[in-house]
Amino acid sequence: MNRAAARAARLLWIALLLLLAPACAEHAPGAGSAATDRATAQSSSDASRAAAPPFYRIEGGAGADLLLLGTVHFGPPTGWALSPALEAGIAQADRFVFEIDLRQATAERVGDLLAELAVLEPGRRLPDLVAPETVRLLDERDAELTRLGFPRGARDGREPWYVAVSLVELPVEANGWSLAASVESQLFAAVGPRPITGLETLEGQLRMLDGLPHPLQDLMLRDTLARLDESADSLEAMATAWRTGDEAALEDLAREGVDELPGLAGVYDVLLGERNRRWVTQLRPILEDASRADETVFVAVGALHLVGDEGLVALLREAGYRAESIDQRGAAEARKE
Repeated sequence: MNRAAARAARLLWIALLLLLAPACAEHAPGAGSAATDRATAQSSSDASRAAAPPFYRIEGGAGADLLLLGTVHFGPPTGWALSPALEAGIAQADRFVFEIDLRQATAERVGDLLAELAVLEPGRRLPDLVAPETVRLLDERDAELTRLGFPRGARDGREPWYVAVSLVELPVEANGWSLAASVESQLFAAVGPRPITGLETLEGQLRMLDGLPHPLQDLMLRDTLARLDESADSLEAMATAWRTGDEAALEDLAREGVDELPGLAGVYDVLLGERNRRWVTQLRPILEDASRADETVFVAVGALHLVGDEGLVALLREAGYRAESIDQRGAAEARKE
């Protein structure tokens, strides 16, 4: 794989982890495996530092105000410590909007969807769908993949996208982080009886992945295999950019590789641009519904959806709404102590 392709594929690794809701994480092979004591202690120490991720107030319509949070779909085992401003926003909210409503993602439903979309038809095998170089990496990494909980028998009958996503998720637990302790999980625990709306469905997200061309799925899988050794550093970099609200770093992640491989722009438009534009059309009625004029609606989506010229913040501003970053300096001061 050339350098440009490798950089672009690494973005897909990051995008899958930051963009897609974690509803099916517990169904991935090996999810929930015990982390090393060292990694658990390191990531648990991060939980004590208040997170101040991208967080905006959107207003200017006749209806509700929005509190728009960029999330990351993993966390320290003990959960993230959130800034006082974030905690106040969660308490203030009258209703919540997520990428998907996790209450609808039952184990039975997830299993049915994966059986339909991720399992290959009889007679087809993963090695037949990917390049020889990818097959070689699968063979070379066989012992490691087995240790992570994804042996050959569990992967040979699966679509490349599913294997790639699973191999993104598995190092999360193996490096001391937790999918179950994601920001979304914390938010769901705090919702209580308040209403929840999903911008998408789990089925829609999985069909989006399944619809990616096999050559791109192959590229995703190949690069993920090649970068398993870098997973700890990549996770730490992602967590730091999110926790500190470094939108420049997040925007870099959202565009890396496109200049070298312009053809990937269409893929990222599927993962980011198209979804953002569709979500704006879903959020505008909330902002304009006069019957909701006294409401505050908390919206939580993957952090990469907020940044850049085609991010939700920019698109909502273009639509005529005010989008102001919420002051979280209290959290920044806590990190300096």
